[in-house]
Amino acid sequence: QKILDEYDEIVGNKDLTLELLNKLTWLDACIKEVWRIYPTVPLIARQIYHPIKI
Repeated sequence: QKILDEYDEIVGNKDLTLELLNKLTWLDACIKEVWRIYPTVPLIARQIYHPIKI
């Protein structure tokens, strides 16, 4: 609901532009949270198979 309220307040009936899109902070925060919980690239675990001397 907060995203919709923010959208109505900032964009309203105007055409959506990049400038207006950058002002939608709740939308940006929600997208980043979804990316944090469900990353677009899964974590690749790396394992060594032989001992390595550094």
